Amino acid sequence: MLVGVFILLIFGWACWQFSMPVFGTRATLVLMSMKVAAGMIAMVYYMEVRHEGDLFYYNEKATEYLEDIRSGYAVWDFLAQEADPAARATPQNRTFFFVKVITVLYLMLGSSIWFIGILFSFFSFLSVIYLIKRMQSIGIDIRWSAILVFFLWPSIAIWGSGLSKETLMLAGVSVFLGAAIPIASGSRSNWFLHVALLILASLVLTKLRIFVLLSLLPFLFGAVLFKVLQKYMQRLAWRWALGIAGIILIVSFVVAFSYSDTSFNPGYVVKAFADNHAAIVAQSMPEHVVSGLETLWEWPQIVLQAMLAAMAGMLGPFPWEVNSTSEILILLEPMLLLTLFFTNTPTKARFPMLVWLPLLGYVVFTAAMITLSTPNYGSLSRYRLAFYPMLAFLVSFKHPWLSKISKLKIFRSDIGV
Repeated sequence: MLVGVFILLIFGWACWQFSMPVFGTRATLVLMSMKVAAGMIAMVYYMEVRHEGDLFYYNEKATEYLEDIRSGYAVWDFLAQEADPAARATPQNRTFFFVKVITVLYLMLGSSIWFIGILFSFFSFLSVIYLIKRMQSIGIDIRWSAILVFFLWPSIAIWGSGLSKETLMLAGVSVFLGAAIPIASGSRSNWFLHVALLILASLVLTKLRIFVLLSLLPFLFGAVLFKVLQKYMQRLAWRWALGIAGIILIVSFVVAFSYSDTSFNPGYVVKAFADNHAAIVAQSMPEHVVSGLETLWEWPQIVLQAMLAAMAGMLGPFPWEVNSTSEILILLEPMLLLTLFFTNTPTKARFPMLVWLPLLGYVVFTAAMITLSTPNYGSLSRYRLAFYPMLAFLVSFKHPWLSKISKLKIFRSDIGV
């Protein structure tokens, strides 16, 4: 336990040092405290109030494996396993991967689930600061939008902190975007380090949410292609030629990858997608299923259903779909999104097209796919963390209301804003 406390203090101090140039001394301490507190909310609720949920499962399985390791089971043999060797975890490889991460951390932090929750919150905080710094390197200041999205937005702050797969997933997305966007824009500062972090983030997303990674890659490629077309291709014919070549390359890559691995075979993906949809609908009360998604339609009508799913994922639940107190609370977030969108004023200081166009495409596509596969607003409140922070960024960036955050005393005293 003492070693665990020491490690947390050292890691917290490193986060503080890394963040001070961005927000200042006092503001950094306040934001770190907010991040840790947000992570504790869900953990206290499930561990102390409901006494059920994923946290109990993670703690139970990690404790079992820790006992095995202490009894002589080699750590490297355990880490090399792709699936649960004793069938004590769910068949999902991402769940077993997450259990392995917790088991290793238990070895370091004295088997305390609370310590690990704090450590995950620190990781999440660090990934946000990394994203902010990287965007600053290409002249885009997202500090105040980041505070709104990652620290004040209820669902993102709570589900994106503490001990959960969503915390690591969101941290992976933040690092991925923080490394990729400046590289795509032409930045070459500390190139090797950021490429290494890009690869690490990709590996984490591959293990936890490979669908998110496979959705990010085409839009990242599109951003790079747009940059090349904008910078080097002056003739329209050359732009069309390179654009078509890029599309053919993407399609060829997807087709080759799909048939090289059973898990990504188109037929397997469609079946898994439909099975997940059917399982969620079967487990949900009819009034809590997203309207229009009770059953999956056939091609080509499913394209219209995907459009409805994208709208529901980004802006649902709609007032006529609210059937419980929890859904009333969830309704407040899309209302805030719409308020920010309609009260924000377009300015030339907005995101450059290189950034916002690929992000918008990713948000719409991912919202449609996640909502189609998980048509329940309770589950969506967690799963849509894969795209919701980007959506909140797009509608809140440079919003005049955010100037009120920048004028708070804790920021004015330390940094010149």
